[in-house]
Amino acid sequence: MNSSNPSKFLLICPVCQANQQQEQVCRRCKSDLGLVVAIEEKRIYHLSLAFAYLQKEEYQIALEQLHAAEQLRQGSDIKKYRAVVHLIANDFPKAWQLYNELVTEE
Repeated sequence: MNSSNPSKFLLICPVCQANQQQEQVCRRCKSDLGLVVAIEEKRIYHLSLAFAYLQKEEYQIALEQLHAAEQLRQGSDIKKYRAVVHLIANDFPKAWQLYNELVTEE
């Protein structure tokens, strides 16, 4: 996500691989990116909900929101967030397992 404007994010055009800000049309190949943008916005929404539920100590709901975000687009960020939720929830074995999976993937 772009730090200067949290509602904007970087994306890669699936057609020409151009890096660009959140836009409905690719700056290079002019492909329609409306669905890609909508999916990413929905994913960010679920991540935001996960963080909100984590602050409320609603760990299971936070994990469910992370799962919903992962269904939209997988990423190593989800596994990192999931490990943090388990760590804060004092589920140390699961947090350690996720950490080890992350280390072996990198």
